[in-house]
Amino acid sequence: MNYQSKVFDSEYKIRRLIKLANTNAFSAPHLAKFFNCNKKTIFRILKENKITLPNLGRFKKKIYVNDNFFTKLNSVSAYWAGFIAADGVLSNRDKNLSIALNKRDIKHLYKFIKAVKSNTHVGCIKSNNSAHVNLYSKLLFNSLLKLGITPIGIAGNRPFLQQIQDVLIKRCHINRVKLYLLSQRGKAYKLQYTGSQIFRILSFLYEKSSYQTRLDRKYQKMLELKRKFGINDVFRNMN
Repeated sequence: MNYQSKVFDSEYKIRRLIKLANTNAFSAPHLAKFFNCNKKTIFRILKENKITLPNLGRFKKKIYVNDNFFTKLNSVSAYWAGFIAADGVLSNRDKNLSIALNKRDIKHLYKFIKAVKSNTHVGCIKSNNSAHVNLYSKLLFNSLLKLGITPIGIAGNRPFLQQIQDVLIKRCHINRVKLYLLSQRGKAYKLQYTGSQIFRILSFLYEKSSYQTRLDRKYQKMLELKRKFGINDVFRNMN
């Protein structure tokens, strides 16, 4: 056979390749490295000999993530699920999760990457001064769907804000306020509190938080507001 290859220039080398391939213990990149050639050459020769390499699932993906992060919720995973519901985007087409923030909050994206145990990178877009992270995981994607976080949603719709207000009234002992219409079409509303009720809400939001579940810039802003208005209570579990 004429393989037109400088590496496999003898029947002995070809038989050796076929023998290794038949063990089902090697991938094309491994065989290419072993014979110091291009993996396309490996595929071509094996195809001519009607040999197919197995799909060795044990080889690690270049980008990995804890696929089961949202399977069972705890204080950390529940926080990030809520964060994704507010600032994340799910794509049905490729089972992609994307989170984009202002570049000044880029450290928060690194917290997320650490939480889900991923090696993905954070990208930046100069035109709008933003930072983003993307993850492709069918299991992670489906776990978020089961939690009710869907690819299609309308942030600020009246029923959603009413549910949030019901929780705040019950947990923070604050008053019910009017929802303000933001859109002429009647689909977007704003929920807004002022005065001392703000600090009751902040106490509720941050009481059981940790470094893993805080956006640093907003947390520091909250501390500055407390100092400005002379509020000296210390939240529990803040370390």
